[in-house]
Amino acid sequence: MKKTWVVVANASTAKIYQALNAKGELALITTLSHPESRLRNQDLVTDKQKEHHNGGAATPHDGERISPKAVEAQRFAHEIAAYLKEGRVQQQFERLIVAAAPQFKGVLIAALDAATAKLVEKSIDKDYTQEDERTLGERLAESIRYAA
Repeated sequence: MKKTWVVVANASTAKIYQALNAKGELALITTLSHPESRLRNQDLVTDKQKEHHNGGAATPHDGERISPKAVEAQRFAHEIAAYLKEGRVQQQFERLIVAAAPQFKGVLIAALDAATAKLVEKSIDKDYTQEDERTLGERLAESIRYAA
């Protein structure tokens, strides 16, 4: 079986697991947290600054104003992407399975560098961050077996 990492994420929490076998057994590698994503928009900005201008990240419309929460989601996606890139460079995995909250999955996938993005074999629109390892493994066993 190829070395597989499983990433489950939303805009404030990401858990990265190593798939231990084709049965779906998982071992937690790390948990990344971004508490700023849990704050309300009004708590993220000053009175004079109610929206951030898109700081160079790709959006559907150049120059589009995006909410402070969206900015924080992008920052966290880039943090996760950097962790995954480092794992790829160190040859810690050969493929990725990504399960993320629907509103965050696209942001996360877009933040990955090209070489890491090529290793994503399955992406799932589901927030599994609250699932324990056993339940998560059962839910993703078919995806994990795919590469066995």
